[in-house]
Amino acid sequence: MHPVSRTVTFSGLFIALGVLLPLLFHSVGLGPVFLPMFWPVAAAGFFLAPGPALFVGMCTPFLSLLLTGMPPVPMVYKMVMELAVLGAVVSAVRTRLPYGRLPTLLIAICAAELTGIAGSALLAPLLGLPPALYAAGGLVRSLPGIAVMLILLPLLLARFGPAAAPDRGGRHVS
Repeated sequence: MHPVSRTVTFSGLFIALGVLLPLLFHSVGLGPVFLPMFWPVAAAGFFLAPGPALFVGMCTPFLSLLLTGMPPVPMVYKMVMELAVLGAVVSAVRTRLPYGRLPTLLIAICAAELTGIAGSALLAPLLGLPPALYAAGGLVRSLPGIAVMLILLPLLLARFGPAAAPDRGGRHVS
């Protein structure tokens, strides 16, 4: 497949999954706990270059807001920052450092959560909430989702095999 076609196809797939998975999780009340929008964006970082992965992370929350009304304004702005960092960092670490899926994902989640903490601290005064408490509460609430993602996402990605993602030099292996 041509590299541009591959990038557009995977970007669209992961954005669509980022809109659909939260609908399923929120329908049973598990959305904020299991971070369903994070999974497809993190996966995108394993299949796309940093720029397109960042694009997926930025577009997914906005498209979800337009189509489903979730995440609500002003939370969508915080999620755009978190998810853009998540996708870009997964991709950058995957392509530049000799780490496996789990360490790559752990580094990216830490970067995204630090971004989320900063976003929460900025957002809290607008909501009339104490910044430190609001940021800490968001982090604690997301810990189960982070744990499950760290366990399951590398296993799911392993099922696609080495031909599913470009090698460290950005070339598609097939």
